[in-house]
Amino acid sequence: MQIRTITYFVDPGFPLVDERIAAAGRVTAEVKASLAEAGYTVQTARLALPPFAQVLGGNASLLNQLALDLEAMCFVHKLDYASLGPARPAD
Repeated sequence: MQIRTITYFVDPGFPLVDERIAAAGRVTAEVKASLAEAGYTVQTARLALPPFAQVLGGNASLLNQLALDLEAMCFVHKLDYASLGPARPAD
């Protein structure tokens, strides 16, 4: 059986707190290795954020910067995907 993704939920802070993203990279790598030892294939590791409006304190003009910073940190910490969090109607 293949496992599609390991999802790590985190409030990354903004500006992003590197240690929070680094922890996600470490934990997902450990889980992936453990599953591989048990004979499973894990396709991806993913980071999931709370609603982006919450992360950004309601300032949607910072969304592009959040996405760029998150992409860079995910690359460094070997996370394949990131979710910016839900876009809620109230936001």
